[in-house]
Parts: sequence; C-alpha cells; structure tokens
Amino acid sequence: MYVVIAEGKLLGAEDSLEKAWALASPYE
Repeated sequence: MYVVIAEGKLLGAEDSLEKAWALASPYE
C-alpha cells in the first residue's frame, strides 16, 4: 500500500518537473 502511494508521489513529481521544464524551455 505504502509503495503504491510513494510511486504515485514520484510520478506526480516527475510530471510536475516535465511541465516546468516545458515552460522553461518552450523552444525545445
């Protein structure tokens, strides 16, 4: 149960990082 929650948080963090990176470098 805790592993699934941890993985969900990691995936959410990666998603947020990708969105932030896309905003920071729109020309890529």
